[in-house]
Amino acid sequence: MEIDFNEYRLRCELHGHEDDVRGICVCGNDAIATSSRDRTIRFWSLDSSDKRKLVCSKILLGHSSFVGPLVWISPNQEFPQGGIVSGGMDTLVLVWDLKTGEKVHTLKGHQLQVTAIALDDNGDIISSSVDCTLRLWRNGQSVETWEAHKAPVQAVVKLPSGEIVTGSSDTTLKLWRGKTCLHTFAGHADTVRGLAAMSGLGILSASHDGSLRLWAVSGEVLMEMVGHTAIVYSVDSHASGLIVSGSEDRFAKIWKDGVCVQSIEHPGCVWDAKFLENGDIVTACSDGTVRIWTVHQDTVADQLELDLYTSQLSQYKASRKRVGGLKLEELPGLDSLKIPGTSDGQTKIVREGDNGVAYAWNLPEQKWDKIGEVVDGPEESSRPFHDGAQYDYVFDVDIGDGMPTRKLPYNRSDNPYDVADKWLLKESLPLSFREQIVQFILQNTGQKDITFNASFRDPYTGSNAYIPGQSSQVSGMLVFDAAQFDGILKKITEFNNALLSDQEKQNLSLTEPDVSRLGSIVKTLKDTSYYHSSKFADSDIALLLNLLQSWPLGVIFPVIDILRMIVLHPDGATKLHKHFETKNDILMEVIKKVTVHPAIPANLLTSIRTITNLFKNSCYFNWLQKHCSEIVENENVEGDSKFRALVAIGSLMLEGLVKKIALDFDVLNVAKAAKGSKEAKIAEIVENENVEGDSKFRALVAIGSLMLEGLVKKIALDFDVLNVAKAAKGSKEAKIAEVGSDIELAHALSFTINSKLKSSQHIQNGKKGVSQKIVLSEVSPPPLTESNDDINGGSGNGNKNVPVKSRNKRGFSGLVKMLSKRTLQILSNLPLAIGEMFTIAALMALGTFIDQGEAPDHYFQQFPEDHPVLGFFTWRWVLALGFDHMYSSPVFLGMLVLLGASLMACTYTTQIPLVKVSRRWSFLHSAEAIRKQEFSESLPRASIEDVGTILMGSGYEIFLKGPCLYAFKGLAGRLAPIGVHIAMLLIMAGGTLSALGSFKGSVTVPQGLNFVAGDVLGPTGFLSSPNEDFNTEIHVNRFYMDYYDSGEVSQFHTDLSLFNMDGKEVMRKTISVNDPLRYGGITIYQTDWSISALQILKNNEGPYNLAMAPLQINGDKKLYGTFMPVGDSNSSDVKGISMLARDLQSIVLYDADGKFAGVRRPNSKLPININGTEIVIVDAIGSSGLDLKTDPGVPIVYAGFGALMLTTCISYLSHSQVWALQDGTSVVIGGKSNRAKMEFPEEMNRLLDKVPEIVQSSRSEQADAVSL
Repeated sequence: MEIDFNEYRLRCELHGHEDDVRGICVCGNDAIATSSRDRTIRFWSLDSSDKRKLVCSKILLGHSSFVGPLVWISPNQEFPQGGIVSGGMDTLVLVWDLKTGEKVHTLKGHQLQVTAIALDDNGDIISSSVDCTLRLWRNGQSVETWEAHKAPVQAVVKLPSGEIVTGSSDTTLKLWRGKTCLHTFAGHADTVRGLAAMSGLGILSASHDGSLRLWAVSGEVLMEMVGHTAIVYSVDSHASGLIVSGSEDRFAKIWKDGVCVQSIEHPGCVWDAKFLENGDIVTACSDGTVRIWTVHQDTVADQLELDLYTSQLSQYKASRKRVGGLKLEELPGLDSLKIPGTSDGQTKIVREGDNGVAYAWNLPEQKWDKIGEVVDGPEESSRPFHDGAQYDYVFDVDIGDGMPTRKLPYNRSDNPYDVADKWLLKESLPLSFREQIVQFILQNTGQKDITFNASFRDPYTGSNAYIPGQSSQVSGMLVFDAAQFDGILKKITEFNNALLSDQEKQNLSLTEPDVSRLGSIVKTLKDTSYYHSSKFADSDIALLLNLLQSWPLGVIFPVIDILRMIVLHPDGATKLHKHFETKNDILMEVIKKVTVHPAIPANLLTSIRTITNLFKNSCYFNWLQKHCSEIVENENVEGDSKFRALVAIGSLMLEGLVKKIALDFDVLNVAKAAKGSKEAKIAEIVENENVEGDSKFRALVAIGSLMLEGLVKKIALDFDVLNVAKAAKGSKEAKIAEVGSDIELAHALSFTINSKLKSSQHIQNGKKGVSQKIVLSEVSPPPLTESNDDINGGSGNGNKNVPVKSRNKRGFSGLVKMLSKRTLQILSNLPLAIGEMFTIAALMALGTFIDQGEAPDHYFQQFPEDHPVLGFFTWRWVLALGFDHMYSSPVFLGMLVLLGASLMACTYTTQIPLVKVSRRWSFLHSAEAIRKQEFSESLPRASIEDVGTILMGSGYEIFLKGPCLYAFKGLAGRLAPIGVHIAMLLIMAGGTLSALGSFKGSVTVPQGLNFVAGDVLGPTGFLSSPNEDFNTEIHVNRFYMDYYDSGEVSQFHTDLSLFNMDGKEVMRKTISVNDPLRYGGITIYQTDWSISALQILKNNEGPYNLAMAPLQINGDKKLYGTFMPVGDSNSSDVKGISMLARDLQSIVLYDADGKFAGVRRPNSKLPININGTEIVIVDAIGSSGLDLKTDPGVPIVYAGFGALMLTTCISYLSHSQVWALQDGTSVVIGGKSNRAKMEFPEEMNRLLDKVPEIVQSSRSEQADAVSL
């Protein structure tokens, strides 16, 4: 059909869709169907009353997200009035019957959105998807699926010959016959988005590279059409040879013989364009309107409709038009010229009609002089913004028939792999796109040769993957992990020399290699910081086991002491375990050997300590379960040693393993065995003055632990707890008396005892100072299903009123106190704090997944109720929880408050008590207690006063009381953890204040113009409150640049003046990058620059201002250009003079044919004649890119980070404590340090070497002689 081409004019507009119209399909001669982001399909048929118009006769509802491609099914037996096939973002293909308006098939199979649909002659449906596949559907079922491209498939068209052609994001087209690819077409530089068959010629393609191509079926490019300035989304052809294309540049272009013959402007993106059979064109626009255009004069719209459309375009362009970086509609009117200027030459742009006109203030004559019209141009560019932040790049990413563009922000300092991962997660796209996105970023940022680390590291733990085969250690168990290795080796050497001197036992002595190997073992055990990586050789373990089996009982205890330490080493514990789980159980043999009557105390002590340390590693639980009762029941085990084994079980139960230990270790039988031995009666241990306080305290803790989990009555009988409690209450030590009272109360009230670790006072046990306290949790007594006789040991005197009286006695204040303590315990729980941090991190991640600050309609579509995320998460959750403004939502702020509360609770319950204990000096009155410290030594002839003098000279604080001395230094190392907590609270408080109470904004201002700070600054939170300084007017006096010798820009500066509301200059400063201006809480940063306009004289007329537009080039360099028409500017083939500039130094000019014409410097006044026009470059007007910010939380955050760094460094200072006791002429000295484990003994030995020896008098020597 031939069309006598005339200009297309508007025929009618079809209104009804509530969002972008995305797709069109022509249904016969006089009907169309359209799809939209509003999730509907509308069927339009000819209006019987007006042949120019169409009316909506059916609305098809069924998709849960926006609808894209449409195909018409012509009337047939199944569809008498025809049908529609539609594809949507919801991954579905739906088949509709136009007679009923109902869907007849729902085709499920695609994993991601459906992008295109084609219909075969036999009724088969072919669909493509972002999931890179094609699917063939027949009778409502998927019969074939194949991967058509390595990237999303964006378009499909069926050729008259029966083949199909696909277009993809991989920039290629493919020709298919069935599932066989016949040919691949390559040529486009970007995604192929639209396809159409051109009868008798070949295939039309539309691409994101802005071009259209006509291909022969053989793969040759017959024609390339270039004219669009943005992504081309669609293309269609007509039998007359005309081609129509729709683009994001808002134009539908009509092409004939490869030449654009008409451009039809729209007030939005043109998503789709189709020809009707009569040659009319239908366009789908992002403003929600469908328009039909015609060349037939009898169907052209009324003049009123044409005028309304013209007005609509004008309003749209005016709203988009910018002058000097500002929207035209935002420019002041002529009335603003009534306000006098503030300085000579000050410029102001005002709105006159649809144009911006520049005026300059003439100070001598006190008037505004007109400079000239500011020619409209594209929007000025600085570093692009996205989601309120500036980036080096913001790429437009199109993933198919989805949003017009998805924005991908990127900074050159970012790792592209991290950016790709986060963006794909945010956009809910497959991670298989990762490499494609990375390569795109590298190619478009000039970073192709830069190597980035694509490996993953957990940002929260920083750890590697789980490594099997390593022994699992149970944390929290009180173990014997302190050892005097030098003393152990010294004792082994002493015993070995004794064996060497005994002819009968020489064969048991160590060889030189054995001695060297023992030294290596001890060295490995000393280096505790390398326990995670250090290893023992099999020969090391073999030597140790040989000594345990062969050395005599009298000399074996130092070897057992080494065994005690090896079982705490991960590798040593694992290697030894293999030898203990055999028929020849060496460990059990050793225990039996050392407990033979009469047992040597040193052997018993080291053995029991070794068994206690076995509880630290879970690999020994089976062994302990098997032998625990046997050890406790051994008659040769002394009472206190036997009791230590029981304490080990109770201590482990304190860490929440009560049920498991109670079952695995048969604690009732163990307890009964302990009770059955007269020496080991716990009541006697508590009463025995020779048993030290720590052992008594552990005894009571063990009882409380064993009373857990329903064992109360049985344990009460076996241990005679009333007598135990009575004995404990009479103790002079407060902690023992307190535990005794708790046990007595628990027995009387039948309470449940919760054993908790509480930092109240140090218990010396190796390196760990911990205190345990049985805390009673008052609950209602259980129903008395058993007689009180059982509860009270068969006495029959149970008193049911006791619980009630006890509860009343405590009263309301006691309940409040108990609840307060419980709340503090919960808040200071470390797993809770870790959970809070992970929750905050998860909410922040969710904040990147959910678009922030959008209108409710956005979330209705993103999280619809008919397709909830994870089966439950819909828009109702988003809005109800405030997740549309995540960082100011009650949930997020509540988690911050909860984390802050946990930090404060931890400080109050843990750090402050530790500091109190650390700064409270206490004297040790027994030499035995001092020798239990990490370091201990005896000075045979020394004075405690001399020891104090030496320590004082080394920086220790000294306290003397009779024969006792206490000294410490490095208390700041104990205080520092509190500072760390406070610093974290400051950082959180400052960050919260910044998030809720700051303002920020950006503006690009040409030289000579003013702006008001408050017009630029926008709030970031609901606590943001402007102040009077927001009314400050800022004037750009001058913008200039510095250059390298090579001519490249090195720095740029802006001379700014600040004026108050009275017009008085309050501050003036020239700012540059990294040198901002600060005034009244507002900080102004120099961030970017651009060239806003060229001021020229044309044929000695003017001056005229030509707006400069940024041009896209590879790399990070800038290029600006403008265009001055020559001849008829309304002509479709208008030509003109081009002017380009990289900076403010020089302007490069090209004639109308694009040939180089010359270079001119601004202000040179040197004319140049081009195409008969004389031009003088008067000036290049630069624009300054400024960022404005008010952030009340910054000082607090900086203070917090400073305090965090300082207190973290201070926390590495060691806190050392020393005790000494004058014992006759000897001084026993011992001490410990919380950090300097290796340096502290060296320091003490060095200091003790300086202590002078006491010279004995002749009388004392005589006394010694007499005693001998």
